[in-house]
Amino acid sequence: MVFVFHRLGLEKAGLTRAVLQRLACFDAAGWDVHLALVGQDDAMERTVATLRADGRLPAGVVVRDYRRERRRQPAHVARRLRLVPAEERTAAWLDTLIPPAGALVFADAPEAVPLVARLRAPGAARVLVVHLAHLAGRVGPDPTREDLATGPLTRRMAELVEPWWASLDHVVALTDRQADELRLRFGTAVPITVIPHFVDPPTQPRPAGYDPLLVAGLGRLEPAKRWEHALVVIDQVRRHVPDARLVVHGIGSERERLEALAAQRPVGSVAFPGYSREGRAFLAGAACMLGTSRREGFGLTFVEALAEGTPVVTYDVRYGPREIVRDGLDGFVVPAGDTAAAAAAVVRLLREPDLRARMSNSARAVTTRFSRAAYESAWAAFAPAALSAALR
Repeated sequence: MVFVFHRLGLEKAGLTRAVLQRLACFDAAGWDVHLALVGQDDAMERTVATLRADGRLPAGVVVRDYRRERRRQPAHVARRLRLVPAEERTAAWLDTLIPPAGALVFADAPEAVPLVARLRAPGAARVLVVHLAHLAGRVGPDPTREDLATGPLTRRMAELVEPWWASLDHVVALTDRQADELRLRFGTAVPITVIPHFVDPPTQPRPAGYDPLLVAGLGRLEPAKRWEHALVVIDQVRRHVPDARLVVHGIGSERERLEALAAQRPVGSVAFPGYSREGRAFLAGAACMLGTSRREGFGLTFVEALAEGTPVVTYDVRYGPREIVRDGLDGFVVPAGDTAAAAAAVVRLLREPDLRARMSNSARAVTTRFSRAAYESAWAAFAPAALSAALR
């Protein structure tokens, strides 16, 4: 089993966290697991060492670093390889990791798809796990079947995945809705299986109370997360709850711009304090979590918030919020882009403690709805069947 990955991030939580969960799942089940690092990140070795030290990267997982191994090649081999296109060189190296008995080869980001699709080793089962929405934002909230089948893809999906789709052996989606819409777009020749992420119950005792004025955000500070909408929402909330404040943990290219926008608000009303390793504890202490993304791949932070008993207010975007948050039961799912509806939902949670308590109690059921046992069972059924199909 080989995981092809460009960059392991310590501070960009979602994708790395999801991949590490699956690595640990297969390692615990006794599979021979390799993590093939093919990116250009100079900090990769330090990152791997840190993940090893804190237990997030299991000791049984073999890490292979393409850049590091290339540096060890004899000079005459290196000169000859420079004549080969870079992606072909990398794919040829990946071929050497496939044992005679075959292997599942996972691409968890679009950038890995062209490499995985180029594999020539017999018995390599090429698996794309889709962690992002494939439809661009221009597809509206109520598209027709024609829109779903022919509408614009995101740039990464259009450039890195669509040209290679037919070369894949399997696709794994995180929600039924996206699986259905992928089939409309790409057909059924490549089988699609749905395996959602899981969330564990809290492992640390949490304070009995919470901050009734704190609205939490957690995620990358990137354009797709649309945090400027969250600023508009908190401005509207403060008209009814003057001391309410928004705190968003995360890092990304938008941080400087968002901090400048926050500085235009009253002191203490908005903060972007950076990355926090204690994300779940932070969510547990908030009145609610706010999601204003343009699109999602699943929404792992939503299930983590609910597991801590924190209701979620989120836009109804593809994919995940509607499947995770039960509108009116453990949070509110409002029309995408409707800041007024989001603000009204937040105000209710800040001003109605009984409502917040009822939603908090309901929210914790997410650990049953998206359980580790169901996740492990699904992958335990998928892996041998996919490998067997590749070897036939």
